[in-house]
Amino acid sequence: MKLAVIGGGSLYTPELIRGWLTRRDDLPLDEIHLMDLPEAAGRLATVADFSRRLIAQAGGGAHLATGDSLDLAIEGADIVINQFRVGGQLARDLDETVPLRHGLIGQETTGPGGFAMALRTIPVAVTVAERVRAMAGPKPWLINFTNPAGLVTEAILKAVPGVSVVGLCNIPLILRQQAATAFGVPLAEVTLETAGLNHLSLFRVQVAGRDVTEAILAGPLVAGEVVANLPSLDRTSAQVLAMSRWVRRLGWIPNPYFRYFLLPDETLADAQSAADRGENRARLVLALEREILDAYASAGPAVMPAQLSRRGGTLYSQAALDLIFALWSERGQMTVNTPNHGAISDLPADAVVEMDVLVDRSGIHSLPHPDLPLAARGLIQSVKTYEQLAVEAALGGDREIALAALIAHPLVSGMGQAEPLLSDLLAAHRQFLPQFFPELAP
Repeated sequence: MKLAVIGGGSLYTPELIRGWLTRRDDLPLDEIHLMDLPEAAGRLATVADFSRRLIAQAGGGAHLATGDSLDLAIEGADIVINQFRVGGQLARDLDETVPLRHGLIGQETTGPGGFAMALRTIPVAVTVAERVRAMAGPKPWLINFTNPAGLVTEAILKAVPGVSVVGLCNIPLILRQQAATAFGVPLAEVTLETAGLNHLSLFRVQVAGRDVTEAILAGPLVAGEVVANLPSLDRTSAQVLAMSRWVRRLGWIPNPYFRYFLLPDETLADAQSAADRGENRARLVLALEREILDAYASAGPAVMPAQLSRRGGTLYSQAALDLIFALWSERGQMTVNTPNHGAISDLPADAVVEMDVLVDRSGIHSLPHPDLPLAARGLIQSVKTYEQLAVEAALGGDREIALAALIAHPLVSGMGQAEPLLSDLLAAHRQFLPQFFPELAP
């Protein structure tokens, strides 16, 4: 079997390989091919060398190849993983800073920043999917971790019929892990009921078949997770206390990304304060990545750097491997981004949603889901409308549809914000947006 990793120079790649090595008897890979752009050759070489040392320390295994040819990576592959970031952390820095000029939250997957990321990412993801359809093995799976995961997965399904693609996020697995720790049970005893969208999903939790959602909502976990990335926020403020009451009444555990909609003023103030100090998440991650790469390049045994725990993407490799093993050798229930097919009646049947499914060798099978809770239904539906318009704009390079997408987003207030914001975002990312600037197309 062959695994191709697009964006193989990612610092997550060694975690993926280490995870596979612990379970390789269940997934006998012959080749792992790491592909990245020519400008990332040095980074890819460092990641590949560290990964080969991991394989050697485990007693050998799959041949690890590298290169900058997409076709060579995908040719004959059984599994293709997307984990690339178009424009890298420098583009992410623009995602976080340009919206602030317009009094809006800048974030890499949510709001205007996520919109910009989708516009420059979707065309690349579609190209990858087209090559998978043309050159991969007889029944390949394309597993998309590239953010914004739901938008990218929906775009692939719309633009490249016939490709088996599924989107994946680590947050549901993190919640299961937290619940397992809190209740003192093995992870396998914790299951979720998930409904919504990527980074705007709602969860109910079962431990050994018993619903423990109310017990979790009564504790500090949910409120703490929602405000986890707002260090300057007063946890005893009226707004946070009101949010906690809202969540308990909702009766579902909200994805932590709900913070951007529940506490928009506080989130914006925190981001603006960091920007005033010359700080943001993109710049922090860029500094961490330099440290991690230095650790990967160090001589001696291959040991996973401690800085990875601060990089984000916790349990990424486990989520990917759980899905891969379920598709090839096991059967399991997982949370993925996949077409709705009517499972969540409040969202379009053809839309990609985040929900729980059964996974086995024959593919991904929807499970019935309850209606979305009324208190969150309108928000989730509005964001789904934005997502569908954003996909259409990214695929067609249509500025009017792009404007309509921003207008539909709950975090953007009217034409007065949306029109100049769109102009700024397109200008900032011009080099990655040939669909909007035909003169740049090759």
